[in-house]
Amino acid sequence: MKFKQFAVGDLKMSAFNPPVRHVQGMPALMKNIKENGLIVPIVIANDCTIVDGHRRYVGMKKLGYKKIPCVQHNTSSHLLYDSMFLNANKDTMQLNGNQYLWRYVQGAVIPDRFLTRIKCLELWLGKRYAKGMFARILDKGHSATTYQNTMGIYRKYTKLTSKKAMKELAYYLLNVGSNNSVKSAVMFFIAADVLVQFVENREVIKADFNV
Repeated sequence: MKFKQFAVGDLKMSAFNPPVRHVQGMPALMKNIKENGLIVPIVIANDCTIVDGHRRYVGMKKLGYKKIPCVQHNTSSHLLYDSMFLNANKDTMQLNGNQYLWRYVQGAVIPDRFLTRIKCLELWLGKRYAKGMFARILDKGHSATTYQNTMGIYRKYTKLTSKKAMKELAYYLLNVGSNNSVKSAVMFFIAADVLVQFVENREVIKADFNV
């Protein structure tokens, strides 16, 4: 590893870093950099792809910095890049379910606990329909895990497991009701056939679940 100053234009953002991470907490971060400078150097691979510090890079670029202090890894670090990125963020701003879904859509590696849920949705809906659902989930800032959990509960409760039934439920969750309303309906034992009618007719569930 070596420490040196790099021109802003020489550094490259990772294609697998979820864009939402570039804006979270940015005003406070930029204020800190402006007042105190860059306290922790940015870590980059040998090909200048940022491993740790995308937000610091964006903040410094917006503040008009021309050079950024970086720690550059050895000549083979680009081969281990994505693994390094994941490990670098374990103890800082950890990735959430929405960001792991974004990485999956981009073709990046994600942990099995997230991958299994995503694969379930692809199996239940078909890959083409699931792809469209993933785009909507990402737009909403939600996690695929939440939808897979709700759909799994619905499948078990109503005994409906066909792709047609799952597509109807997916549409309902994205456009009409919510994951919480469907799970609450099951929790309070609303009749399965009544729940199915709400979903198939695309009507908001009308029930008072307050205890």
